[in-house]
Amino acid sequence: MKDNRLEVGFIGAGAYVSGNHLPNAHRNPALRIRAICDLSAETLERHRAAYGPDYVTQDYREILGDERIDFVVIGTQHDVRLPLIQAAAEAGKPMWVEKPMSVTNEESRSILEIVRRSGVLLQVGFNRRFAPGIIDLRRVIR
Repeated sequence: MKDNRLEVGFIGAGAYVSGNHLPNAHRNPALRIRAICDLSAETLERHRAAYGPDYVTQDYREILGDERIDFVVIGTQHDVRLPLIQAAAEAGKPMWVEKPMSVTNEESRSILEIVRRSGVLLQVGFNRRFAPGIIDLRRVIR
């Protein structure tokens, strides 16, 4: 039986996701980490022990096919995000995508077309925009 928390699946568990998104999701009472996908078996085992997801996998398609997952976090390298965004949209999964979501204007246009056509929600992370160091840097540059 599912509780009221949103179940999240992570695709890509590199340094930023591991250091920020996973610990934050784990502490958030509104979220439940259902699954984590990464190419590194070592990373997956470390996260299995730390966060207790229902499963870990090296195949992102398992996460996208999981009906219990309410939304996905895509935190892979930026140069492989377009096909993952497309697959998530086709699976009807709302998604949070770490920045940058793409590396070219053409990719950005493709992503916009994909999410408009599918109707899924897409949020791009801009977490550093409001970081104290960035605010100070902007002040110095101006």
